[in-house]
Amino acid sequence: MTRSSRAALLRGTVASCAVVLAVSGCTGTSSQPTPSPSDTLSVSVVSATSMVPQAMAELYAEALRHAGHTVTVPAESAGASTPEAAAKSVQSTGNTLALIPILDESGNLLAPQSSSSASATAPTDTVSDLALNTTNASDRQVVVMTAAESQETAVTSLEYAGPQCEGLSAAVSESLKVAEAFKESLESTYSCRVSTVNSLDTRRQLLSALLTDQIQLAVVPETDPSLYDNGLVILEDPRNLFPEQKVTPFLSEDLQETDIESIANRVSEKITENTMAELTRATTGDGAVSAQEAAREWLTAQGLVTADQ
Repeated sequence: MTRSSRAALLRGTVASCAVVLAVSGCTGTSSQPTPSPSDTLSVSVVSATSMVPQAMAELYAEALRHAGHTVTVPAESAGASTPEAAAKSVQSTGNTLALIPILDESGNLLAPQSSSSASATAPTDTVSDLALNTTNASDRQVVVMTAAESQETAVTSLEYAGPQCEGLSAAVSESLKVAEAFKESLESTYSCRVSTVNSLDTRRQLLSALLTDQIQLAVVPETDPSLYDNGLVILEDPRNLFPEQKVTPFLSEDLQETDIESIANRVSEKITENTMAELTRATTGDGAVSAQEAAREWLTAQGLVTADQ
């Protein structure tokens, strides 16, 4: 891991003592024992976050492994990458911990195609009952411009972008269906009728197209460090085209009231609004480390596990 990536993970986390998740207090010596084989549980951890889903899942997975449990984290392509799929896995699969972005103000789950608030749907009572403590991580999408484009068009807010929109093109790094939904929502919410909205395969392609002026508007996660690295302007969104979503763990019923629940809640308590950005920096670019290693570094820095475990 590079010096800067390691610093990001360790920033502001000077602990008076390193403790494992099972420790009830910072006593220096006393801790609950690792679960005996009969207490060992098998858990699958999935994440539907827009940024570093694998690394976010590994935060919980590594904590559970250190407590003696058997944990798997499916590959990002394994089909649990949407809130809907993750919720279904919690309800029907069992032995599952799922990280799902939910609407902050209402607790609603977002549908997989939800690039606009109009497509938010309420969770079933079953899913709601399975929610653990919400983290402080916000998984919100934002619309950005380059600083030069913002200055040239005098656009800093979607509220007043309307007159300039006809000369602008936009893109998302999602499906064509999402691109079309975004175009419609942009027009209906802000009277902003852009010429085109393209669907690009990756966020890297999206950023490249924006920086080379192939597009003028891009939809990206607010926690993406490239926003700040490239001085991009986040356009104000006063009408909540993209509402704030809080990352919340959901635990299948068969694992409720086990130590899985308490361990997950301790991890959630330490996650801040900066955690996803820090994990992104640690797992991408020069000197990148694996999601599992980044998670281990983070847990150690937070005092949730000891470095020699």
